[in-house]
Amino acid sequence: MSTNTTQPPVEAPTPTIAQRLGHSALLSTTAMAAINVDDPNINAIARAICENLPPHLIFRRDEQYLTVKQLPTQNQAGIYPVQTREMTSRRLCSYLADHLIFQKGTGDKAKRVSLSKELAEKILASDAWYDRAAEIELILPVRLPIWGETTNGHRTITLAPVGYDPTSRTYTAETLNYTTNCPRYTPAQLVTTWNKIMHTFPWGSESEAEASQVWRSGTTTIQGPCPSTNRSACVTLALMLGQYCRQLVDDLMPIGIFNANQQGSGKSLLAWLCIAPVWGMAAGTTAPKNDEEMIKAINAALLDRKPYHMLDDIPVLNNNTLNMVATSNEVTGRKLGGLDTFIAHNHLQIFATGNAIGTSADVERRSLICDLFLATSALERNFKTPLTKKSISTPAWRADLLRFMHSMVFNWADAGCPTLVPTSAKPTFESFATIIGSIMVHNGFLSPFTPRKYVGAGGDLIGRSIKRLLAHIVSNVLGDRRTETFSIRKIVEISDAIELTQTITGGKSPNHSMGKRLEQYRGHILTDEKGRKFEFGKREESGQSCYTFTLLDTPTA
Repeated sequence: MSTNTTQPPVEAPTPTIAQRLGHSALLSTTAMAAINVDDPNINAIARAICENLPPHLIFRRDEQYLTVKQLPTQNQAGIYPVQTREMTSRRLCSYLADHLIFQKGTGDKAKRVSLSKELAEKILASDAWYDRAAEIELILPVRLPIWGETTNGHRTITLAPVGYDPTSRTYTAETLNYTTNCPRYTPAQLVTTWNKIMHTFPWGSESEAEASQVWRSGTTTIQGPCPSTNRSACVTLALMLGQYCRQLVDDLMPIGIFNANQQGSGKSLLAWLCIAPVWGMAAGTTAPKNDEEMIKAINAALLDRKPYHMLDDIPVLNNNTLNMVATSNEVTGRKLGGLDTFIAHNHLQIFATGNAIGTSADVERRSLICDLFLATSALERNFKTPLTKKSISTPAWRADLLRFMHSMVFNWADAGCPTLVPTSAKPTFESFATIIGSIMVHNGFLSPFTPRKYVGAGGDLIGRSIKRLLAHIVSNVLGDRRTETFSIRKIVEISDAIELTQTITGGKSPNHSMGKRLEQYRGHILTDEKGRKFEFGKREESGQSCYTFTLLDTPTA
């Protein structure tokens, strides 16, 4: 039995710009639109091309156009790489031929033609093309966590889908699938795994008790810092996790400094470990010879929208450009080889390695510092399965590390993303501090923002030594008295007794040099060895050779 039904009339679709210009396709069997390049209005041609191209096919970064695609064949590393190519006027002629037909004339006089290089140049230079090109900032080789919808007052987290996201202007590829059939680590398993992988590194101890502690990794008994509770080891994990969670936190991320007392301690390997899971193996870099070279390298990285920049084996880190990059979402700089300036969105995280790296107080405040201390010669160490830059960049290692961090993030997300570390833990990097810190603490690790007590070389050594001296005076000389004034001579005597004078003054005119150093700290509120707040040197005393210590907290009985 059959039934006749009357179909409603089909409404004609709204004509495209190409069709309104009289550009119907020359071949009735093709679905490609035809663009009439006889039109004298370049913007109209550019708009017609954009309207009839698939979305997010050609991207714009500043004045440059490019294409992004994932290649169908594996490379030598065993992954399917992402290819980016600049879209030049010459390339545009052949590229558009796979998507559109170009013609001159209409109706019976229409003639199919190729897009000329001259017209392609005008199209790429047109405002219509610029306005309609999808702006791209970051190209991610693996799927990273992003914020999902809020449920029952709590934020949720999911993995970014493959493809282009216009909101974040990010293109996500999946060169490495690390989540399929992936059992999640529990917090206890995460701690055990981290301790097992990281216990061979010579982490700087924050106290004598930490240096002498005894703990077990599986069946191995180990003396020294435990990676899950050592500040430097947890700084390393935080920096690695920061790259993985870069779409959860604001773009601002602290400088990562890996500071060691000798060559061969593993500082460069740890820096690459922070980068390799997400980005794979990167080319090696050399330390810039001077500040000018450093600024040029950083500006080039900003223009290319690089996610990180490595300064390997650098002796001093004290540069205003570094301070600006670490704390600015947009950075203004000068283009290489000219006087033109640029403004770039800043996705850059700086990593630096070196032996006893000297820093300013400004740089140290903007940094997370990992300290390594090796008592014996690095040549005397022998490992059964040593980690290398190449090994941690293999797909297997990367997938394992990505699964490790995936477990950390989603363990925290399943608990409702609790805030366990305050934003004040790292001023200027509030989002990084509360998100990365809370993820780590929830999974059983020490907060990486625990105050740095390491007294080895490097960093703002003079500043740390002065604070240590002042805290010692309040704790051991002032005692429970509310206030007392000391002469510069007496302060130098106390400094001599605890062997800090050489470090603070450099051995030249101790009284005079000590006085100049201490002047910078007048009026500061500091903390003594017992955790009590005190004020050092009233500001109105400036210029005098005496310094008043005033205990602000009520002494405990």
